[in-house]
Amino acid sequence: MGISKVMSIIGHEKIISYFDRVISADNVAQAYCFVGPDEAGKNAVANYIAGKLLRTIADRLKTHPDYIVVQREEDEKTGKLKKDITVKQARDLRERLQRKSWMNGYKIAVIDEAEKLNEESGNALLKILEDAGPKTVFFLLTTDDNALLPTVRSRSQIFYLALTPVDKIAKGLLERGIDPKVANEAANLSWGRPGRALRLAMDAEAKEEYNNELSRWENIIGQPFHVKLKEVEDLFKDKEDTGRVREALIEKLGIWMMIWREILLARIGVPRRRLTASNALGDKITSRPFEIAGIIEKFKQARVLARQNINPRLVVENILISVI
Repeated sequence: MGISKVMSIIGHEKIISYFDRVISADNVAQAYCFVGPDEAGKNAVANYIAGKLLRTIADRLKTHPDYIVVQREEDEKTGKLKKDITVKQARDLRERLQRKSWMNGYKIAVIDEAEKLNEESGNALLKILEDAGPKTVFFLLTTDDNALLPTVRSRSQIFYLALTPVDKIAKGLLERGIDPKVANEAANLSWGRPGRALRLAMDAEAKEEYNNELSRWENIIGQPFHVKLKEVEDLFKDKEDTGRVREALIEKLGIWMMIWREILLARIGVPRRRLTASNALGDKITSRPFEIAGIIEKFKQARVLARQNINPRLVVENILISVI
């Protein structure tokens, strides 16, 4: 595919420009919080800045001794992600940051899914922030800054990452050597999220997952309720790990929103796009635009409910009842 190793950020030009000026003026703050939807570019922006501070390219950060990422770990017994970022991880971060930096430069700590800090690990991070040296920089990445401890949030400069226009995403994919047809399809499906577009363009499994959900809805529309239930039964097969079921459902709901959004765009006159909602599904759906918009809103509400520990099966059944 001929993709370059040194890639510019897709979107977020104002934030990048701001940090270029801050770094040039040697006026870097201690902690930054990047807030935005999943795959909107939070990691990419943080890594771009980290690369400039550590005088390396983003692709080499993982092997840099002064670059540390804290994220949820896998449970050794189940092989699945733990619910929280633990206090042990916070203590390990503290120990690493206490070491002398390489060539007396910056030390960078990226806290991914910072909203997953529990009270204990959040308080430990606060203590680390209070004691950190002048050349230690923290990047807290989150979908919800209000989920952070108020004391941690107040010590961070907050930046909200907006969604990126589809044409900019398509242009960014083309610059990476991605086939124009694939680039346009991925950009159209990205919902303004560059990370999602890259995943769809480069990851065959991601495209397959989208197509599988498209087929699921083709089999659901117009069917009796018991048939609809059968079509979603696989979402609940992991009966021992409701947390994993909930996370998987939140991901599926995001894909469903993408599919129905494309149906809505087609219904109001925007040309259909090949990788989006198929003609077969579009022809089956008889709902009017405002009704489709209402279904999309139900998906959004369902994601909120799923995060609030509401039974995933009840969440899905409520959706199926409202869909013709």
